[in-house]
Amino acid sequence: MKHSKDEILLKSDLRKYSLDDIRYAAYSVTDEAHVELKKSNLKTIEISFKRKGKVSLKNTVKRFTDELKNEKIRADIFKNNAELREHLILKALSSEEKPQPQTDDAGLTPEQEKELDELISQVEEEIKKESSGRKNADPLGINQTWEEKNAGKRKKSKK
Repeated sequence: MKHSKDEILLKSDLRKYSLDDIRYAAYSVTDEAHVELKKSNLKTIEISFKRKGKVSLKNTVKRFTDELKNEKIRADIFKNNAELREHLILKALSSEEKPQPQTDDAGLTPEQEKELDELISQVEEEIKKESSGRKNADPLGINQTWEEKNAGKRKKSKK
């Protein structure tokens, strides 16, 4: 690594990091520095960082090296998941018919359906009994609404 006040020069091995990894990592620091990539030979690439404004080039280079490691990990994951992506895309684009939803009553047997209907009718009868005998079952008027309790008082107070 060569270092001057306004420029830092790094070398990277193309056997360790791909050119795309280097390029993506370089792009991530272009807000702080001008980055120039030059191929010095078949196995090495030179990366030149020139300061933009009053930023620290050392911090920019550190950010670049961290991002380069992350890009390598992303590229490895992308390569390892290629078959899975292809499978998912083929499955999504296949013209295979989707299974039809079942139209039966949740798989109940006729006996279970009959029992369920009986239970529903019993509950409905109990609800009717409770609602029809509401005033008799509530002698203290606890279940009355405010309007029902104060209907007579309101008319008297308006006069």
